[in-house]
Amino acid sequence: MFVRPVCTGYGGCISRLVIGKKEVDIIKETLTKEGVTDCETCAVNPCENNGVCQEAQTKQGYKCICPRGFRGENCSYIGDPCYQGACGSGKCVSSGSGLKCMCPLNKAGDRCERSISIVQPAFSGESYLAYPAPKANHKLKIALKINPSEVSDSLLLYSAQNEQGTGDFVSLSIKDRHVEFRFNSGQGPVILRSRHELKPGHWVTISAVRDQKEDGRTIHSRLAVDKEAHVSKSEPPHKAALSLRTFVFVGGINRQSGMRLAPDVGILTTDGHSRLSKKTLSCRCRLPEK
Repeated sequence: MFVRPVCTGYGGCISRLVIGKKEVDIIKETLTKEGVTDCETCAVNPCENNGVCQEAQTKQGYKCICPRGFRGENCSYIGDPCYQGACGSGKCVSSGSGLKCMCPLNKAGDRCERSISIVQPAFSGESYLAYPAPKANHKLKIALKINPSEVSDSLLLYSAQNEQGTGDFVSLSIKDRHVEFRFNSGQGPVILRSRHELKPGHWVTISAVRDQKEDGRTIHSRLAVDKEAHVSKSEPPHKAALSLRTFVFVGGINRQSGMRLAPDVGILTTDGHSRLSKKTLSCRCRLPEK
């Protein structure tokens, strides 16, 4: 008697599917499913040296969170905790307690393992965003919309000539409950302060401009906060352009690199670092070319 062979499906786990050049989200993009259950890749813990196993979309179907002093896919190596891929698409920084992952904007989690979508960025006091330095600094325009949860002294925006805190700089900050626009092009600091105090939990729009007038004999600066009358100052054109070579930092600065603020920003702590903004929401920065 002839028996027709029965074709059986695959038994096991699949952690990654690529069709063409596109990586497919195996669960979210499926149209129908039948008999598919969760793959318990951590049931038999593959992580050595007390590493913690987490299911993940990797080639192995898992990843190991290694304890201090161990590294590798299965925590089998001794040494620097910052091994290749430890933070996924983020940057790994070694610390006394192990490692710290600095995640890009679209990632979150201890190892930058979660994808997220940020519409209005919130800052915790240790956060920052960094943008390329403006290509032309003869005409400087900055626009920010913020909602501070508190109005203690803190940094909103900063760019400078270098990371050592010397030379030219431009900054926006909260100082004594007011918005301050400061810059230095080599002739000492110029300070513009808003007329009214900020209130926590309220949205405000900030506009700051530094521009050379058409006659070429005056540098004009202006600060406006919401609908209050703007404040302005004029100065002789000792040097029309600001020399800004660092990133434009919003919400704070990169302390990991050892960067220091220029003292004339006016919000330094006793250790020489800046007071960073606390939960300042929805920052929008514009620094166009001339």
